[in-house]
Amino acid sequence: MLVLVEIGEGNSIPIHSHPHEQMGICLKGSADFETENGVTTVKEGETYHIPGNEKHGVRNPSKGGATFLDIFSPPREDYLAKARG
Repeated sequence: MLVLVEIGEGNSIPIHSHPHEQMGICLKGSADFETENGVTTVKEGETYHIPGNEKHGVRNPSKGGATFLDIFSPPREDYLAKARG
């Protein structure tokens, strides 16, 4: 499942986990990804990988927004339910 994620300047996604493997690429800007292994800054053109069930969160301290293309496997049932309305 592909999901376009935009994180505004100064915004964050709280620490959470899900059973889905997550990977993606930063299309614009940068953000700090916090995982059990520490904090990594992911910049435009760079990729990331988060194993299923690993706690993680994202913070965008950069100027302007950041855009990511997330890939989930298997697909996120919660996102599919939202898309169906």
